[in-house]
Amino acid sequence: MDIQSTSYTPKVIFDSETSVFEISGRSFPENAKDFYVPIIEELSEILSSDVSCIIFRVNLEYYNTASSKFLLEILQRLEAAQKLNKYEVKVEWWYVEEDDDMKEAGEEYEQIVELTFTFVEQKI
Repeated sequence: MDIQSTSYTPKVIFDSETSVFEISGRSFPENAKDFYVPIIEELSEILSSDVSCIIFRVNLEYYNTASSKFLLEILQRLEAAQKLNKYEVKVEWWYVEEDDDMKEAGEEYEQIVELTFTFVEQKI
């Protein structure tokens, strides 16, 4: 999977060699469902493959409410796969130094799902 970013949508990649699934940039698509449903479908295919560990890297500088619902759906699917002892899932939540709102958003997701989160502060 390799989706390039636009002014309104994030870059989305899945590197099968490193098992890194990354969403980065800004996410406020005009129609979040049209953007994220194909990503979730692709994730389902990835989860049915022979991967033993997935790193979900979230490196967003901004996302809207509609995008947040799909981020949660992605996290919940990863959590379900891990609970089936199918995968080890690690979440890397990247945020820019002093962007407390983005860090807190990651902490809120961490409270909702049972996944291991690592918070990575980026210096500006």
